[in-house]
Amino acid sequence: MFHVDDESFTAAWLAQAESAFHSSGVLAGGPGTRLAACLDDPALLLSLCLHCKREGKSFFPLPPGSPFEAAVRQAKRGGCHALIHKSSDSVTPLTGAVQDAEGCLIQTSSGTTGEPKVITRSWASIDREIAGYTKAFAASADMTPLIACPVNHSYGLISGVLSAIEQGKRPIVIHNLNPKYIIRKMMETERPLLYASPVLIHTVSLLYPRDRKLHAVMTSGTNMRLPLFEHLKERATFVFQQYGCSEAGCISVSENPSDPSDIGVALPHFRIGAGDSEHNPVEIVVHDGAETIRTRDLGYISSSGSLRLVSRIDDMINVAGVNVYPVEVENVILEYQGIEDAVVFKRENALGHTQVWLRYVSGGKVTPEQLRQWCSTELTPHQRPFRIEEVDAIKRMANGKINRRALAQEEPEKVSP
Repeated sequence: MFHVDDESFTAAWLAQAESAFHSSGVLAGGPGTRLAACLDDPALLLSLCLHCKREGKSFFPLPPGSPFEAAVRQAKRGGCHALIHKSSDSVTPLTGAVQDAEGCLIQTSSGTTGEPKVITRSWASIDREIAGYTKAFAASADMTPLIACPVNHSYGLISGVLSAIEQGKRPIVIHNLNPKYIIRKMMETERPLLYASPVLIHTVSLLYPRDRKLHAVMTSGTNMRLPLFEHLKERATFVFQQYGCSEAGCISVSENPSDPSDIGVALPHFRIGAGDSEHNPVEIVVHDGAETIRTRDLGYISSSGSLRLVSRIDDMINVAGVNVYPVEVENVILEYQGIEDAVVFKRENALGHTQVWLRYVSGGKVTPEQLRQWCSTELTPHQRPFRIEEVDAIKRMANGKINRRALAQEEPEKVSP
């Protein structure tokens, strides 16, 4: 069925795990019962997920390591009948539960633009996504997925694990995220396809033997910076990108992206609305039959028919009526020698005027004044940062995304004069 690190989990093991869950009473409910699970062991989490999917129950995978009280709050917020916490025999019944007409996968949005929302998707819609994903991503047919990202999120769970199992593959879930271990697993796996965040893939690529290429890498969830994209194009035989949202799952796949904005062709069951050129990006809207999903992302359809991602609507910075897209500024900043990382975000001053702010990492090699001079020659006036801060590290969420909204609300750090 699947591997976790160096251990193999078969159908017989899954039957034993299911028996243990039955003994604890957690599986007593019928179809439509909502179960939440906070399990550090990804094998146990996947066994419970596969049971719920097969039996028509609803499943809410919570982030591993959540304290008990926090997990209870999340499970109640998700309308669950019970919470399994840490082990198969630790079951807490909950009140105020929701009985679903059909089983579903329960997840929450990333929360980068506000309070995370509880989102439900029927198992039938998950199956439709898997079928569309397999068809749109034919280039991966002979590859073995190595999932080095959380399997409680759609990217790792559906695109990585469930899609592979449906195709008869034995995906490898990487629980040990030490880059050297990931490299060993990649080198001993035939035609490995690494699912991970851009940050982790970058680290692995830097440590990978210089005389060998990574076979294939897949990224999702955020605009990859141009320097990293160009680096991966040199270090990997195949570089893939996919794009999606919590409400729809995977929306598009790019099997040979030409640049970081190229997020490919929509899965066959979707119809996509977006802008008509890079000069006219509009909100990407996904039509799935009678359902319309607004992504809050700006994008456009290129002349080649590929969907292009420009920015989150909430991340866009309007400076005196001119739109500034953070990733465009970040790519310029990252060209400066010595800059290791950078993030651009918006703040409002006391008069309510929106300003561009920049935080960067250089280990003390680059001063704010040097960057300010660089920006004066490389950026248009409305793109130039009003404030520049050097920091020790750029904060990222577990999925590799940057919460620019949270940065805008933080106290300034080492602000340049």
